[in-house]
Amino acid sequence: YCYQISSIINGFETSLSDALCIIPPFGCLDVNGCNYNELANTDDGSCEYPPGYPYNIVDCEGNCLVDIDCSNICNGNDFSCYGCMDSFADNYDEEITIDDGSCIYTYTNELQAGVNMISFWTLPEDKSIGNVMSSLGFAVNGVIGEGLAATRLDNGDWVGSLSEIEYTSGYRVKTNYNSTLFFDNGLRIGEVEYDLHIGNNLISYPFPSTMSISESIPDEVEAYFVGIIGEAVASSQISPFVWVGSLNEFQGGKGYWVKVLEPITFSFEHPDSVIIVSPQLPNIRK
Repeated sequence: YCYQISSIINGFETSLSDALCIIPPFGCLDVNGCNYNELANTDDGSCEYPPGYPYNIVDCEGNCLVDIDCSNICNGNDFSCYGCMDSFADNYDEEITIDDGSCIYTYTNELQAGVNMISFWTLPEDKSIGNVMSSLGFAVNGVIGEGLAATRLDNGDWVGSLSEIEYTSGYRVKTNYNSTLFFDNGLRIGEVEYDLHIGNNLISYPFPSTMSISESIPDEVEAYFVGIIGEAVASSQISPFVWVGSLNEFQGGKGYWVKVLEPITFSFEHPDSVIIVSPQLPNIRK
């Protein structure tokens, strides 16, 4: 709006050279707009709104106005949080924050003709010896555990005192020719705990990866281990945390004879854990 400002001089109206113009304030008049202008009196159509307005779930600053799910997703359904958190699993997802027990595993072990020292870091739900060894077919003719054994008959049946495979046990598997032990419906339990008796124990290694002997065995029990024998390899502990021999590390899928001085209960250190070696030995569980 423009106004002409004039004055009266000697009875005559005189106009100023410049008119006074007042421009009305334009802007967004909607209080729901992100750029609402309370000083404006004329809407110029410039209003901006949060995404999804009027059903928006975030405000103009991006702050969530509803519930945030466990993956920090605004108005999420929590489904994105659940899945497999085990990095050893076939369906591992690093974005998952809640393990729902859906992990699945594939086990593959290349066996040579003769006797193989093996173990299982994963097992199918049916842990019967016939099911676990089924992929070997006629290649296998016998399996020996610690104090247990089973033989495969020509008709595929198994006979003997060994009827089920265990996570904690090692096994000597005799094959007629090179073959592959395989299954893809494997499951895993949580932490595998070993109860060892004095003397020799035939045990598994519960991870598919490898890890050095001293790092694998918890510090508080390592001094009670005398020696370890694998397939064509062995090692002895000559002083605390010092191992000598051809066996330097535990390997997934292999079985081991371990000799201990006292009955002990322990679990192997996880390969992802950080080990700090200490010369002191606290009390162990017996």
